[in-house]
Amino acid sequence: MDLARVLAILGVVAIHTENITASKTNYLGGVSWWFANTIHSLIIVSVPLFFMISGSLLLRRKEITSSYAIGKLGREFLPPLLFWWAIYFWWNSRLIFPANLSSFFTDFFYTDTGHLYFLQIIVGLYLFLPLVFKLVKNQLVSMRSLVLLTLLAMVYEYSSFLFLETYNKTNIFLIFIPFVLYFIWGFYLAQVILKKQQWWVISLVSLASVLLISYLTFISTKLFNAGTTLFWTPLGGNLFWEPFTLPVLLLSGMIFVLLNNIAVVFPSIFKSQKCNSFLTLLSGISFGVYLIHPLVLDRLDNIFNLAVHLTTMPLWFYYIYRTGLVFIVSSVIVYLLSRVKIFNVLLGVREK
Repeated sequence: MDLARVLAILGVVAIHTENITASKTNYLGGVSWWFANTIHSLIIVSVPLFFMISGSLLLRRKEITSSYAIGKLGREFLPPLLFWWAIYFWWNSRLIFPANLSSFFTDFFYTDTGHLYFLQIIVGLYLFLPLVFKLVKNQLVSMRSLVLLTLLAMVYEYSSFLFLETYNKTNIFLIFIPFVLYFIWGFYLAQVILKKQQWWVISLVSLASVLLISYLTFISTKLFNAGTTLFWTPLGGNLFWEPFTLPVLLLSGMIFVLLNNIAVVFPSIFKSQKCNSFLTLLSGISFGVYLIHPLVLDRLDNIFNLAVHLTTMPLWFYYIYRTGLVFIVSSVIVYLLSRVKIFNVLLGVREK
């Protein structure tokens, strides 16, 4: 799962550096726009991938007790969550808006924590991990019931957006619930073994799905520019990039299965000790990269004038350059800081 985890964190960084389509520009089309839009339509699976990876690894264990789940939560996730929420709250308050202590807690409660919402989901998952584990092991959540629950989550996603006016309204007690589905899907999909021909067929279907999502976001943006918000979420994003819409659900599952079986198609790569060691290294620091990359992005934008309206690069190259720079600098920083034990705790660096 090292490769999947590395690609997932690279995808998260790429999502946050993509400000060509996300900036709601009035222009549509062109090489750079379609390039960024298509890449974004692929990397939207990054966050679901993280949950499926975790589910595939944790739910295959022989036993998960409450003490194990609480202990892991207290050692690996709560310290980074609380520390980095304090850092980012101070940072945003200093640069963007005046804030007070009450907003520190209310923003945390309503998960208005930027990219740290991911850790808040993890907290909920680990609190209920023993229960989820028993449900899966006792086959109380079968494949059929999981499909039904996923369809219900998808229906709620659409209905809350279109009719209920509750879209994106959540709190720390609710935010993790739908992501339990991705968590369990990871366990079941990890058991899918592909032959080489099947791998290539699913790859082609995945490519077609990415192109479909890319076209749907084109339509969504075109409608938005014309004043119609039919497929535009209240927080300012394409509905077709949301994690519980049908295209993203299907694409996430296919990409996970492909990555889990990639050694079938490219066995020589994974026989290389250097390649495996490098992937293990990047995988071990991926959580730390997730935590610090928004700060790195902010500083690099200021130092190198990387705001989209200031760049003189072709936009397609600008997107690659900005993403690569943030990823590399973040990785180097986390790797160097991980040499100090206290930072291993605050950055969530996994022990080798």
